[in-house]
This record gives sequence, structure tokens and C-alpha cells, in this order.
Amino acid sequence: MTSLQLYQKFHLLLNSNILFQNVRVERENFVLLFNREKDRWLSEKIDRANSTDDVFDLQSHYVVGEKLKQTKAVQNKIFYALPEQFFNLTSSYSVARKQGCTGVVVNYPVKPKDELEIVNDSFNSPSFEYEESICNITENQLAVFFKEYTIDDTYLSYYKQIEPIDLEGYTNVEGKASTTIHPKLDDFYLEQILDRCIIETMREYKDQLGFQLSNEREKSLK
Repeated sequence: MTSLQLYQKFHLLLNSNILFQNVRVERENFVLLFNREKDRWLSEKIDRANSTDDVFDLQSHYVVGEKLKQTKAVQNKIFYALPEQFFNLTSSYSVARKQGCTGVVVNYPVKPKDELEIVNDSFNSPSFEYEESICNITENQLAVFFKEYTIDDTYLSYYKQIEPIDLEGYTNVEGKASTTIHPKLDDFYLEQILDRCIIETMREYKDQLGFQLSNEREKSLK
């Protein structure tokens, strides 16, 4: 499905409700809405895939073991630039050295507010012997902690973003003429995102009946 077909189908579905007709959403607003909802949709699918045996296949958006580029080192942690298309972290590990020995240390994600407590905890602090450490994402970088060993390289497995769409015919926020960019997802998943767009539009117009009908359509496609 092309971006223009998405836009046209959006209006067909939106105006198919007898109580919700003759509504027109400008191209730039549809692009903003769709690109916002695709990220929310992907986030929900990742959560579901991580907690259940979901049949949805995210392999096309999953990157395994990409080597990261170091940006700086501060005391007991090293910072790495996140990949350009990074969306959600799944796992990380580092190749480390200590006293002539080389090994792999798994970096477990933690919340920034918990890092100091963990680093200073003798039972949970980074350990070459126990092959585990901690990491977190801050300022669009991956921070990896270490203690009494050195890190040679760090690798990241992650879900990448869904590429945004666009439609020609308006001036974007940068003051430039928009160009058409087509989606790179299967139509089945585009339909799910499109239904989310319709739900949000109906919510904005406070049409509760239309909201319920479209919500049922979205559930039936999952």
C-alpha cells in the first residue's frame, strides 16, 4: 500500500460511519498522526512479543549484536552512540579483559536512578568473574558500567524504527516542500496502524460511537 492509498483509505473508513461523514484531514496532519501512531503500535507489539508467544513476527525490525561506536569514557562507565534507527533495547554485551583473560560480560538494563545503588552494591556491581554488568540509555547514548576490568567492544541487540511516511503537497516544519515516502510494512500491519489513526481522530472529535466501532475493527485484525 502506498502513502497516498493509506491517506485515501483513511478517509474512506473515517467517513463510512453514518454519524461521522464529510470529515477531511489535511495531508500534513495525517502524516503526523500516522507517524506518531506507528511508533505507539510498534511499542505495544514489542511489549506483547516480550511477554507472550505472540504470533506477530518482528524479525524485520530486529537487529542482533550490532557493534557500537564509543563516544566517551567517564570514571566507571563508557558511552556509545546508539544506531540511527534505534527504537527499543533488548540486550547488550561487552567483550572485556582482566589480568590477561578475555571474556563476555552481559549488560543488563537498569533505570538511571538505580545505577549508583547497584554499582556500589558488592553483590550486584559489575563483575568480570560473574560475567554481568549494567547499562542504561541516557542522552541518546548507551552507558555501560564496568569495575576492575576493561572493555574492548560493546554490542547491542535492538528493535529499529519503522520508517516514517510522507506525502507531497504541503510545506513541512522545516519550511521545505514535502516529498512522498511510502511505508515499508506489510498491508496487514498498515491496516492496524490506520485503525489507530481513525480511533484517535474520532476521539478528537468526541464521537464515542465511532470510537467504539473502530476499536472493534482494530481488535478483529489482531
